[in-house]
Amino acid sequence: MYAYDAVVAEVAVDACRGMVRVRRVLGIFDAGRIISPKLAESQAIGAADGGIGAAQLEHTVTDHRDGRIVNANLADYLVPVNGDARDLKATYLDGSAGQRR
Repeated sequence: MYAYDAVVAEVAVDACRGMVRVRRVLGIFDAGRIISPKLAESQAIGAADGGIGAAQLEHTVTDHRDGRIVNANLADYLVPVNGDARDLKATYLDGSAGQRR
């Protein structure tokens, strides 16, 4: 029912060019007993990848005259690729150690 996590990222910043590159991401999760480890790892890595995309690539442009979103289409939507984050890892704590009653 409850899951807890801590996620850390190592990033490189090129201040001259204004670029941020995510080098590594490690997520440690306490999600109880994991029934399907492959699925859990895929979800955690996908969430990290989505977070990278939201932090680096998403930008909403609003028309100051009427408040409408100017770029509300998928034509200009950017998604992260392998070059944006190369080393994504997820680790799960043993679900039987923290049983709550």
